[in-house]
Amino acid sequence: MNRCHIGTILALLSLSMTLTVAAGGEEGWRYLYPIEVEGKWGYIDGEGRLLIEPTYEEACPFFEGRARVKVKGRYGYLDESGQLAIPARFRHAEPFSEGLAAVELEGKWGYLDREGRMVLHPQYSFAGPFREGLAPVAIAGCWGIRWGFIDRKGNHPHQEWFKEARPFSEGRAEARSFDGGWGFLDREFRWVIPPVFKQVGPFSQGLAPVERWDGAPRSWSYIEREGKVVIPGGFEAAGSFREGLAPVKVEGRYGYLDRFGSLAIEPAYEEASPFFEGRARVKKGGLFGFIDGKGRLVLPPRFREADSFRGGRARVREHDGWCYVDAQGNRIWPPSR
Repeated sequence: MNRCHIGTILALLSLSMTLTVAAGGEEGWRYLYPIEVEGKWGYIDGEGRLLIEPTYEEACPFFEGRARVKVKGRYGYLDESGQLAIPARFRHAEPFSEGLAAVELEGKWGYLDREGRMVLHPQYSFAGPFREGLAPVAIAGCWGIRWGFIDRKGNHPHQEWFKEARPFSEGRAEARSFDGGWGFLDREFRWVIPPVFKQVGPFSQGLAPVERWDGAPRSWSYIEREGKVVIPGGFEAAGSFREGLAPVKVEGRYGYLDRFGSLAIEPAYEEASPFFEGRARVKKGGLFGFIDGKGRLVLPPRFREADSFRGGRARVREHDGWCYVDAQGNRIWPPSR
């Protein structure tokens, strides 16, 4: 299975700062879409034209003009012309973010730039993506694993370490204390919001979802950047805001909340994902479709699986295999298997 295409993880369930499962095109980069033909992976453009021949064991979305591909069991990076810009020599590799990508070589993680130069040599037990000039990294020792942050030069601009840490978003980083609670750090690595929560999600559009420890079935709410609860909610699950809406679970069904705390889209779905490009993936009757910001079904549930829209295209699985569709549901690439 292509590890890049397991599907979009719901923000409701994965509360870390996840990279968008997209085709590229972020910040002016070109959109190219991975496709599979007879067990090999290549790329098409938004019109369904084959641009990079299917020759790879795996092919991942483009980020910042580079895409991870797998060759003989190792990962390298393609450029947008289809050339292997960075040779396939890594056991694991992550997408580029802020000009750097985390890669694993012989059991240790480091960072390379878009030209393939190793700017921070492999030395970490794990390395996360750079966000706002900082990246979370893990170091193993006799004490076990501890997490901290590095800048682009590899400096640790703090003294305290953490049980877990996630990338910065809107000037706040999710971190877990050694006592087990989650809270938020500011850019001075101070606990601007104390680690008193069972789970937290990243800040987005000024708000973050948090779960209390009380064990109640409706223990999710939303806080602002200083930690004040602004949407008490009492939700069974809560995801991050995108395009002014956030997926929430109420009485076993998912709907969408606006930033004022009102249910803008009534809970009616078995699953719900964040909005991208004015569309959100929802599940009803065991199948996936897409709604718009008003809650209207713009693509009725008919897909067995689906990823979010990027560049006006979504990767979906119908009864006869995977394909890409446009915003109207028309296929631009036929099922690849």
